[in-house]
Amino acid sequence: MSLLYNRAFCAAGFLPTAANGFRRRQLTAWSNTKKARRGTFRRRIVIAAGMAALVGSLPAGAVTLYKATPLGTINGKSNWATAINPGGDVAGVFGTLSQQSDWHAYLFSGSTMKDLGTLGSIYSYANAINSTQQVTGSSLTSSNAEHAFLYTGGKMQDLGTLGGGYSTGSGINSAGQMTGGSTKPGDQTMRAFVYSGGKMTDIGALSGTYGQHSFGTAINNSTQVTGYSYSFINSTDIIAHAFLFQSNTLVDLGTLGGTTSLGLGINYAGVVTGNADLRGDAAYHAFLYKASHMEDLGTLGGSFSSGNSVNAAEDVVGNSDTADGSNHPFVHVGDVMYDLNSLVVSGLSGAMLTGDGAPAINDNGQIAVTGCASACTGAQAVLRSYRLEPVSNPDPDLVLVLEYYNATLKHYFITWRPDEIAILDAGTTIKGWKRTGFMFTAYSQARAGTSPVCRYYIPPDLGDSHFFGRGTVECDATGQKNPSFTLEDANFMHIFLPTNGFCPANTTPVYRAFNNRADANHRYMTSVFQRDQMGAAGWILEGDGNDRVVMCAPGP
Repeated sequence: MSLLYNRAFCAAGFLPTAANGFRRRQLTAWSNTKKARRGTFRRRIVIAAGMAALVGSLPAGAVTLYKATPLGTINGKSNWATAINPGGDVAGVFGTLSQQSDWHAYLFSGSTMKDLGTLGSIYSYANAINSTQQVTGSSLTSSNAEHAFLYTGGKMQDLGTLGGGYSTGSGINSAGQMTGGSTKPGDQTMRAFVYSGGKMTDIGALSGTYGQHSFGTAINNSTQVTGYSYSFINSTDIIAHAFLFQSNTLVDLGTLGGTTSLGLGINYAGVVTGNADLRGDAAYHAFLYKASHMEDLGTLGGSFSSGNSVNAAEDVVGNSDTADGSNHPFVHVGDVMYDLNSLVVSGLSGAMLTGDGAPAINDNGQIAVTGCASACTGAQAVLRSYRLEPVSNPDPDLVLVLEYYNATLKHYFITWRPDEIAILDAGTTIKGWKRTGFMFTAYSQARAGTSPVCRYYIPPDLGDSHFFGRGTVECDATGQKNPSFTLEDANFMHIFLPTNGFCPANTTPVYRAFNNRADANHRYMTSVFQRDQMGAAGWILEGDGNDRVVMCAPGP
């Protein structure tokens, strides 16, 4: 059985073989490693090796936070979101993760998750949904052929193919026009299509090197299509270029200096997102393409990222590696890429958003995501779909505290100050520090019920690091016990404290882990998964209660 196209987890590709024509393979877009795609403070944060400390005081801007709405389940089975429409309706898939034959497309609307059925066999997969709750994807027919479908009016319709044995729908606009990919007669060529007025039309492929096959991934209301045109260079690898189809012409979008790019999402104005190789092909990054220019959106600290969807405001969602090699969902707003896990203030109930779990964003800023309800991998994995709702945050004193990691020192560092963030991100005067993608919220000024958090610099012979103490009692005790420590700021930030290990309502627990080495270093995090991972790695978990809560980050 073939594996359905889903831009949240993989992009469809076809490998011609003498024995069985085309067989499906996971090519790209974008697993956690390059291989899968292909076939696929120091010294107080030392400036220029000197002794100058970063002690910025620029004002912090407002941040966008989210609350998560759980979408429920069908028969208690795992489910994962793949698309969202302008009204916040979500499409996705549910079923037993290890049994693809058990997978069915779903539509979530109001408060109900509905099974969309199949084209007559045992399997269906939803990829896109429009404003009128029409859904497209693919399903096995009664003859076990995989065909694109349109779900409309309570029924799933077979859209046929371009003459071959396979097709899938991957994008749909408000008029019900669709794009995707289909094999042509003989099943030796895959082509992107536009389906309109009951007819599937081949929109061609780029000429030259990238022109053997093509695949459409998204379509807007002006019938502009993005996708990628590709050729096989051997039995397992492809080279591809993203395209924009408009005025009956395919426009090559190029790359970020490397060989391959994929177009995966498009907004109403024809702005495209996806991913593209950097020069040397050792990394690929999410991009935003507009006005004939491809902009590199960067990463959460790692080498790889991919944009999956872009809205009218040109906010992009996707997934990215972090400095420690894990994969996280992101939202890119303005010039900044944020880890979505750190922006969700309620509704996840201990779940963690998965790395491939941000497939779509609508023009209202709502985001379809997937989280791990318990285990994230293996036979015990349980996935759940969520819809993230933007939470209004008019408070300019609510700041994001970003985490950095230095792989050489194996040290973590946190800061909210814009000047420090700018210097660390630039990596010129201070080198080696990368964002991990983790962050939490705090106040830059004292608020009722909060406690100051101090920042100490630990000298080189004891760690060449920083310690963030909670409250005046711990801060004073730290200074008295460690007279060689330098108090950089007694009021670095303000945060709530737990009572007997429990945080106040509308706050998020923050955990602290100590590396228990001669080069002392602490890590601060809100993720239970990360906390437990650090403990398993030999770090000492500090804090109150059974959960070892050290501080409580403010919510909206």
